[in-house]
Amino acid sequence: MPTLTPVACEAATPIIDRWTWNDPAELHEWGDEIKSETRDQHATAHDKKRWGIILAGGDDARPSVLTRLIYGSEHPRQFCRPAARHTLLEQTQQRAARSISPEQTIVAVTKAHQDFYETELGGSFSYHLVQPCSRGTAPPIILSLLHITSYAPDALVAILPSDHYYSDEASFTASLESAFRLAHAERESIVLLGARPRGPEVDYGWIDLGRAVGENLFRVRAFEEKPDLALARRLLRSGALWNTFAMVGSATAFLWMTFVSLPELVAELEESSPLCDGNGN
Repeated sequence: MPTLTPVACEAATPIIDRWTWNDPAELHEWGDEIKSETRDQHATAHDKKRWGIILAGGDDARPSVLTRLIYGSEHPRQFCRPAARHTLLEQTQQRAARSISPEQTIVAVTKAHQDFYETELGGSFSYHLVQPCSRGTAPPIILSLLHITSYAPDALVAILPSDHYYSDEASFTASLESAFRLAHAERESIVLLGARPRGPEVDYGWIDLGRAVGENLFRVRAFEEKPDLALARRLLRSGALWNTFAMVGSATAFLWMTFVSLPELVAELEESSPLCDGNGN
């Protein structure tokens, strides 16, 4: 029985109903920068044991006033273009493709967002997990992990939110690569990427750091989700990090963590067998 160790690197039970998998095998080429160049380079250059899960099923439309002004309606954040040519989801796909082959990346979306994601993912090489509705992040993560371990039991997995913007993509990629190396060496550890805070933010999650175990590498003492202002100020003074919710670990470590926390959900999802290949099998 493994003992999981969360490490920070600076840089309700859902209803299971008609989860749909779209296999990338018969999809056409990318229509913009993420095209054959990305596929060819990363399919050969990257560790074949690496997989990615991009979480793109959230309904958060913040900041709703701005999105209504720009788009005339409330857009989920992952489908917005904040001062950039590409949406946050497209940026996340590009970010993942620097370290993980697109053919080994799963994008979890929600059926209600079909008008948004069909355009963006129509030419993707990635697997698409279409949720009937948003039930939080646990179900798509667990289903994706079950799918991954059926192909590669010893896989290393990066879980990436799709509603983040990074001004320094090179630094993020370097941090993600470091996390992959650490997760490879420490198979029972989950590596989280934290961001140096700019202020006592009360709407973010925080990582309270424990002892240092390397350069810019710490054990995790505790997690604080959306603290009040007094606690946020204390966390800022103590050197805590904002939690980006980007994390890397072995597929088995992630599955063990979810099994310990949500055993009934894991069992239910295992029995649902939602996977199919490009031929519908």
